[in-house]
Parts: sequence; C-alpha cells; structure tokens
Amino acid sequence: MYKVRNQKVVRRLSFRSFTANRTRNIVAILAIALTTILFTTLFTVIISLNYTSQQQTMRMVGGYSHGGFKYLTMEQVEQLSKHPLVKEFGYSVMLAMPDEEPFTKRQVEMRYGTDAAAKMYFSNPTTGTMPREKKEIAMDTAVLDLLGVPYKVGEEITLPYTFEGKEVVDTFTLSGYWESDPVARASEVWLSKEYVLEKLDGYDPSLDNNMFGKWSLDMMFANSKHIEKSLQTIAQDNGYTIDDSSADNFLDYGVNWAYTSTHYENGEQVKMTIALIVGLGFIIFIGYLIIYNIFGISVMNDMHFYGLLKTIGTTKRQIKRIIRYQGLMLSVIGIPIGLCLGYVLGNSFVKIMVSSLSNKTTYVTFNSWIFIGSSFFALLTVMISCSKPGKMAAKVSPIEAVRYSEGSQTSNKRMKKEKKGKHGARIYRMAIANVRRNKGKTVLVIVSLTLSLVLFNTIFSFTKGFSMDRLLDRFVISDYLLGSAKYFQTNLRSDDGDGVSESFISEVESKGYTTRSGRVYQSNGIAQAKFSQDELVEYSARWGGSEYVEYIKSLFASGDNEMFWYIDIYGLDDYPLEKMTLVEGDVSKIEDSTVKGIIQIVGEDDYGNPETESTIKNIGEKLAIHYVDELEYDADNNLIEKKSHDVDYTIVATMMMPNAMSTRSYGSPQFALPSYAYLKDSGNSTTMVYMLDIDDTKIKEMEAFISSYTKNVEKDMDFESKKYMEDEFSNYKNMFLLVGGGVTVVITIIGILNFVNTMLTSIQTRKREFAVLQSIGMTGKQLRKMVMLEGLFYTGAALIMAVMIGSIVNVVVLQSFESMLWFYQYEYSIGAIVALAPVFILLGVGLPAFVYKSMVRKSLVERMRTTD
Repeated sequence: MYKVRNQKVVRRLSFRSFTANRTRNIVAILAIALTTILFTTLFTVIISLNYTSQQQTMRMVGGYSHGGFKYLTMEQVEQLSKHPLVKEFGYSVMLAMPDEEPFTKRQVEMRYGTDAAAKMYFSNPTTGTMPREKKEIAMDTAVLDLLGVPYKVGEEITLPYTFEGKEVVDTFTLSGYWESDPVARASEVWLSKEYVLEKLDGYDPSLDNNMFGKWSLDMMFANSKHIEKSLQTIAQDNGYTIDDSSADNFLDYGVNWAYTSTHYENGEQVKMTIALIVGLGFIIFIGYLIIYNIFGISVMNDMHFYGLLKTIGTTKRQIKRIIRYQGLMLSVIGIPIGLCLGYVLGNSFVKIMVSSLSNKTTYVTFNSWIFIGSSFFALLTVMISCSKPGKMAAKVSPIEAVRYSEGSQTSNKRMKKEKKGKHGARIYRMAIANVRRNKGKTVLVIVSLTLSLVLFNTIFSFTKGFSMDRLLDRFVISDYLLGSAKYFQTNLRSDDGDGVSESFISEVESKGYTTRSGRVYQSNGIAQAKFSQDELVEYSARWGGSEYVEYIKSLFASGDNEMFWYIDIYGLDDYPLEKMTLVEGDVSKIEDSTVKGIIQIVGEDDYGNPETESTIKNIGEKLAIHYVDELEYDADNNLIEKKSHDVDYTIVATMMMPNAMSTRSYGSPQFALPSYAYLKDSGNSTTMVYMLDIDDTKIKEMEAFISSYTKNVEKDMDFESKKYMEDEFSNYKNMFLLVGGGVTVVITIIGILNFVNTMLTSIQTRKREFAVLQSIGMTGKQLRKMVMLEGLFYTGAALIMAVMIGSIVNVVVLQSFESMLWFYQYEYSIGAIVALAPVFILLGVGLPAFVYKSMVRKSLVERMRTTD
C-alpha cells in the first residue's frame, strides 16, 4: 500500500467542514469553554486554597523557614548552620514578651535577629531598616498603633517590658517598620544586637524555661520534602539527637507544618489525591455528556458528507482525523476562554471560602499548573468525546451513509410493531417516536439535565440542614459572655487577678438591658486535691501519652499512695449552674450543709455528649482540697505557699459543663461549688466570666456599646456574643450556597446547552420531513404541538429522574452527615427540584416552539426543496 502525503488535504477538508457548521461550532465552543471553566475552577480552588493555607499557616507559625532548632547557644548556631543541607538560615534571640497594657490583646516578642531571620518571619521593614545602632528599634504598624506612635522613621518610642522580674522602661529611635499581618499571632519588635547582648550578659535562661536568652536557628533546605529527616541528619552529623529528650545532647526542634508536604507524610496526600481524581472524573463526565452529544449529532447530520468522502477513497483513519481536527480547532478557541473565566471564578470562590471560614487574607497565586492541568484535561475530554463519533462516521459503508437519516437504523421488528397501532397517528405518539429515534442522544440530554437538578437540590438540602439551634446550643450559653482578653486567648491565671473587671460589669449593667445574669468564679493553679496513684495514672492515660504516665508513676516512687495534684475549681451562680447538664448523682445535695457536697465536672464532645472518661472520682467518694491563701514566687519561678488550708468534700454529682463557660483547656481534674460556698472556702473572688442575657430589642445597641468599650476604654477586656456567632454561622452557610451554587449554575448551563443543541439540530434537520407532513394534511399547529411535546418529554423525564435520584441522595448521603457533622440536622427535601420544575417545563415547551417558529418563516415549497 502506497503512503500518500494527504495530511494537508485532510486538514483542508476538516477546516471547510468546520466553517460550514457555524451553529454547531458556537454550541461546541461554549461547551468546551464551560467544561474548561469547571477544570480551571477546580485546579484554582485546590491550588489557591493550598497556597493560601500555607501562607496563613506560615504567618500564624511565624515564618516560612522549613524548620529549625530552638534553645541553642551561639556556638551551636554557628556549628549547625554550616551543614551542607542548609541552603539559607537566620537566627534570633528573644529578650522579653511585654504583656501589660497596651499589649494585653497582642502578643509582642522583643528580639534581636539577623536580616535573614526577619525576612523568614515576614517581619522585615518595608520602610527604613533593621536596627543598627544600640538604641534603634523596628516594629510593625500594629505595635505602633498600640503605642500611639505615628508611622515615621526617626520617631522616639518609649517601651516598657519586664526582664528578670523587674520592670524596665527604655526609649528607642524607630529605624524601620512594616504593615502588620492580620493573620500573624504575634508581632516582632527588633532590637539591636548590641542592646540585647548587653541585657543578656550574665542572664540565666533557665529562670524563664529557656524562653529568653536562648538562640533560635531557622533554616531552608533544597525543598520541603522530609524536613524532619533533614533536621535529624544535621543533628546527628554534629553529635546531637532530636529523639531522646532526656539525653544530654538533645536538641529541641520544630518542623514548619505549613508546608503541605509535611501533611502528606502524615497520610493526607492520599485523601487529596482521591478528592482530585473524583473531581476530575466528574468534570470529564459532565463535559463528555455535551461535547460527545454535539459531535455525535454533527456526525449524524453530516453522514452523507462522510459517505461521499468514502466513495472517493477516504479511509477510516482519515475520517477520524477530520473529526479530531475539528475538535482541536474548537478547543483552540474554547479552552483559552474557559481558562480565563475559570481562573477568575476559582479565585472568587477561594476568597468567599476563606473569608467565610476564617475572615483572613486570601493569597492569590498565578500558578502555571492551573492552566497546564486545566488545558490538558479539557483537551482530553474533547478528544474522548470526539472518539466515538469519529468511529461511527468511519464505520458506516458509503451506501449506508448516503441513505442515512436519523432513526433509519431502527429495527424492522420495532417498525412492524409500531405499524400495528389501532389508534392511528396521535401527536403525542409521534413525539415519543421522534424522541426515541436516537436513544443515546436522548439519554445523554436527560442525564445532563438530571445531574444539574440533583446537584442543585443536594446543595440546597445540605445547607438547609445547617442548624443554627445546634450551633447556639454548642457554643452559645448566653447573649453575651464578658471576660478578660487573656481568658479568650486561653491564657488566664486567676491568681494574677486576670478576671473580668467590676467596672466593665457595672458599665454593661448600667445600660438596663439585662434580663438574666450570673458569674463564674475560678481558681486555676492555687488549689490542689488529694488523689491516689491509681486515680492519677488512669486519669493521665486519657490525656497524655505513655511518657506522661511514666512521669506520674515516678512521682510516687517514694512509696506514698496519695498526693496532691493541681485542679481547676469553679464557683457558679444560679444562672451558669442552670447551664450545666446532670450526668450522674443528685445535684440538690449541693445545698445540704451536712454533706459538704461538690460537683465533679466533665467536658462535652462535638455532639454535646458528656466526656465521661474525664472523671477521676465516683459519686459518694471523698475529696480533700488544699487551698493556697497566700503565695509568692522565688527566683527560680517556683511557687511558695505562705498560708493555706484544707477542706473535705463529698462528690454528690457529675455534671457536664459547656466549653464556652469553662477555662477552655484540659488536663486538670475539674470541680465546682455554688458561688457562696466557693467564695467562703477559696477566699478568691476573681470573676472568670460574666454571663448575661438581654432584651432582644436591644441586641444591636448592646453590641455596639460593648465593642466600643473594649476597644477604647478597657482594652484588656473582651467579649463573645450570640449575634457574632449567628453572623459567622450564616456566612459559613452562605459560602456553601455561593460556591456550590456557582458550580451548579455552570453545570446547569451545560445541561441546558445540551438540550438547546439537541432540539435546535433536531428541528433544523427535519425541515423537509415537516414539510412533507404538512403536504399530506398535518397542520402547523399540530407540528408545533409535536415539537413542544418532544421538548417536554426531555425536561419531564429529567424532572422525574431528578426526584428519584435526589431522594436517594437525600436518604443515603445527606442523612449520613447528621452523624458526621455536629451542627447538621437532616431534613428530607426536594424543594429545589420543585422550585425549578416550572423553569424546566417552560424551557421544554418554549424552546422548541421558538425554534419551530423561526423555521416556518420559509414557505412550504422552499422547505420541500431542502436537500440533505
């Protein structure tokens, strides 16, 4: 067989066939663009969310270094940083962390650091420079705002801080500053090397648990793979270990868990890969439904053309290539459009998702893989969709191709069966027969429309199940919860008087809006209870690892079977006591003075169930509590009791305490007393939180007042509100609706486009057939009714299928979320399908009527003369 260079001819034939099908081309370009939008949106959302998560986590962690070592000497820094695995490094040392006014709501770290360290911490000056002279200083705009200093290099700054237990006040000159990062948990304040080393001269870092005066080394490697292994290698090569914390040569280290690869090592790569594969497969299926249908209909309409080509010697391979070339030409136009629109849509979704989930900054990335991956899979979808139509065109013989018309392949058995009808030609029967001419095309259109309806109903039903009541029951115990800023940062120490101020409570109560209120007192760190070895070991095993359990056992090495252990003890007014849930026992005995009862506290899980494994005592058992009345700290930061007393209690009940009114921490056994008993026994009157409900009509005014008060008057006070929680939850719910609805709209457009293309080509290619029917007596009204019924059969079948499949998804999938998501309350619903039913019915009737109307503008004779 001779090889002929005919590719140029094939391409020319393909191009001419392409230009002759303008309507097909427009619909196909739209379909390819929409499919590409879905791919680009998927890649943009995944890559941008991953990038945003990395950036946010890096800023929360405090830097972008891969990892590093902590609590080092300067000699160790110099030694470790020379290892060949280290590509870039920076080091710093902390001098102090001021936590008094005005820094009660912002963690501030005073350090010396190299320029590289400042850059790694996202804290390098954008205006001015790092400190060079002894009394120079650099900081972010958040600290400048707290100090009331204008953004201007050269400004004098007076900064108070505590060092070695003494108050220090120094004046510096601002050498540089940068915009504060809203994501960062702390603000760095850079000091000069000369100033910091002078202060640290003779300082013993062990006084503050190595927090101050020890050096940190942050490093970058060649890549973010196997960070922990790289750190281990560096340590071992220099004679250290990172595995045994009890060893003399142990080095404390940290891995920056912002890098996705560190999560991949923990098994998350499999989950992400599966999610990506499922998403890609789903979009390929969506795109295939329409693009295949478009090319399939186009091939059937052009079957005579391909038959003629075959009669002049065109091979099967060449016909396939003609169709494939047309797909490529359409892709060249459709894919770039989809890439641009999908990138914009994807980033919009990311911004909505991030703002709804965290109210933090979105970091947009122009990653080339978004466009490479989207283009590849979009083109793959087009090629797969062109494959079967190409085979269909190449398979038919020249004689069959010339005689071909839609539905001509119907079996003789079926034709004979239909001839036996007793009722003559009914319009609806003719419509059904027309729809059944090409079952494959019909199924694709119905599946495409059904899919959009099911998806829309699933998203609507899912978000409808978001229960505000469950959220409020879980996180909200009152309209307002007042406390110190340290309480809401889980950094509360009641022995330091870090409770809600009486002035704050008085100002709020003076508004006259309160309908119910109560206090929660708490002693943290100044009360101990006596427990046996078995009780402490069993309790510790639930919260800590094996090392912690061994540590507890070692405390009993002297042979004693009992010891005092730190506990959290609460004092509760009537209102907060009513918020507790009884798990076991009789809470009424708490009022019996002869019993001297106390309540054992357990926490709640995500579903509001009591965590009974956190109990340490049984009902009826005795509990001896050791109260510290006066104390002080020695030079080594150890607590010294100056005065104390013991009180014996009986456990009368176990109750579950809502997390919102607790210390929001775990690890210590917790107990509670009525307020009057607590105040008498503990002598501590610090109010941890103040709960209040107010007149519902005054919510807006109270929200504005408390917000203004905590920002401008008592800045070390803070609050949580029911309204804030409701707003946050609504944003979270709307995020699912907007993002899910946006994707569903694109899929719905694809389904409708599939339907439009099917009806348009079906009616246009049957011009001559309709003209023949009219010539033998069928009226225009009957023809219009027939095509309208055809459209109605498509949309009606889609609605019926959507109700059936949507119900299955509701019962099987959505109902399962009730056990997976604590805030979800399942409710069967097909409301979205019902709401869209009139739209789909109108579309099924209106579109065919419109297309038919445009067709009959030509006279009957002109349509009779139409050739195939």
